[in-house]
Amino acid sequence: MESFDAVVVGAGVLGGAAAYYLSKEGLKVCLMDREAVGSGASAHGHGALSLVGKDFKPGPHFLLGLAGKDVFTGFVQGVMEDSGIDPMYHEADGVSLALVEEEETIFREAIASQSQYVEMKWLDGDEVRRLEPRITPDAIGGVLYRHGQVDAYRLSLALAQATERMGGQLLLREVTGLKTQGSRVTGVTYPGSEVAADAVVIAMGAWSNAAR
Repeated sequence: MESFDAVVVGAGVLGGAAAYYLSKEGLKVCLMDREAVGSGASAHGHGALSLVGKDFKPGPHFLLGLAGKDVFTGFVQGVMEDSGIDPMYHEADGVSLALVEEEETIFREAIASQSQYVEMKWLDGDEVRRLEPRITPDAIGGVLYRHGQVDAYRLSLALAQATERMGGQLLLREVTGLKTQGSRVTGVTYPGSEVAADAVVIAMGAWSNAAR
């Protein structure tokens, strides 16, 4: 049974990022997934980095999201250099549409509370359609702001590749449980074997309940 400093379960964006940073700190890391790198939610998300709307609560939660956005460009650049894989991150102006009054209220509240941190502007329906004539006439308006987008599948691949280049190991096995000794987690089990580790990171998303 091989032993690692850390086992990360789930090779999507979050698990890959954990494995990547642990490897950069010099730890011996095993990155595990039951199917393939980025085969879960990371392969199906649209990869947008947006602070507009209700994804973040006002206050510390929003400021945490803002800090993440501010470091993301440097993060992606470092991963690309360490892996040789371009995650295709880019930034562009975009419009989040309001099709019903509830969405308009959400966006106007966001402008009131977040515009001191993120440049954004409310456009009425006519202004939106001057930018893009194909937008539905039902659109009440929208928020114009600059946002980022990344290919989350390619980012997952890049993080796994960088982890391997720094001495980590990718193991495609389905984790079915945790090994424990007293109150400590000492590794994970999978059909037919187990992996020992000083630390275990669960990054399995909606499937996390299986590893217990």
